[in-house]
Amino acid sequence: MATSGEGFEQLTQIEVLPATPEDALPIRQLIKDSWLNTFVNERTGITKDDVEELFKKGFTPAALADMAKALAEPREGVANFVAKDANTRALIGYCRVRKMPVENLLAGLHVAPHIKNRRVGTQLWEKGQGTLDPTKDTVLWVEVNNEDAKAVYRRWGFAETDPPELFEEEPMKSGAHRTMVKMIFKAKHAPTPDLDPSRAKLTTELDKPGASMRGVPDNGQERESRLRAPKEATMPESVRRKILATVQVLADKHPDAGMLQTTLGAPLDGSVEEVVGQACYLLLNEIPKLYRDDGNPKEAGEALSKIVDRLCELGILSSDERAKIDRDSVGH
Repeated sequence: MATSGEGFEQLTQIEVLPATPEDALPIRQLIKDSWLNTFVNERTGITKDDVEELFKKGFTPAALADMAKALAEPREGVANFVAKDANTRALIGYCRVRKMPVENLLAGLHVAPHIKNRRVGTQLWEKGQGTLDPTKDTVLWVEVNNEDAKAVYRRWGFAETDPPELFEEEPMKSGAHRTMVKMIFKAKHAPTPDLDPSRAKLTTELDKPGASMRGVPDNGQERESRLRAPKEATMPESVRRKILATVQVLADKHPDAGMLQTTLGAPLDGSVEEVVGQACYLLLNEIPKLYRDDGNPKEAGEALSKIVDRLCELGILSSDERAKIDRDSVGH
């Protein structure tokens, strides 16, 4: 997530509006420009070529059509807003928020790099915040060394977790990567959610900025194959590969499936989208914990095989897809 530095001049001649399908191309260009301005530097090691590679598929007619559709028909709980110059109608800011059962998510906020001291980001956040559940905390993920953005978020009331919760993205073309840190805006009177934990959608790897499974990162619309499965010292590389390969196939087939918290002992059941959400949660959270916390590789391997078996039994994975996962697991 990136934002420009903001001062305290009164905002003038700026309109903040719900995003429309016609905004798809300028939003995508804004996000790319934001990446180039914020992350291409010696600090991150990210190069211009990295960004070009990352976004090269995002400007195709099909990708833009998908984004336009997502803006026209946002998923439940999602709101997209744009800031435009009232005179030129140029798009100068974009914000995406999502209302979820457990917490709210500020999924993306970008301001045109040339805009300074006009509180565009603040106006976008205030509009997005108005659509969220005020009784729940709001979380966001920001590049760990992006001090300008973190300063803005702190001014809005966000704070890093203690200890910091970090998320390391998949390396880019050059080998450089972003490390993201979680920030939370605490609700003043947040009640304990009355939810069945086996059905609670969480902000986990698939919802973190830059970790979507397909498309362009940080646009909040598509899934990008840049997810890094947790890489513990005791986890065999073949297991890590199998986790990543399985999630990749599931996310390609069901890009809108949300994470659903469950346990390894619970059966994978429900609608296809629910089963996919449960499976991804187990693959990315519970199985790595068996290595990290329990030191039980045998149980973890058996659990992984059972998940894949169940997905095949339900027809969610085909025999060809399973064969591909097995090939990818050994690096072929």
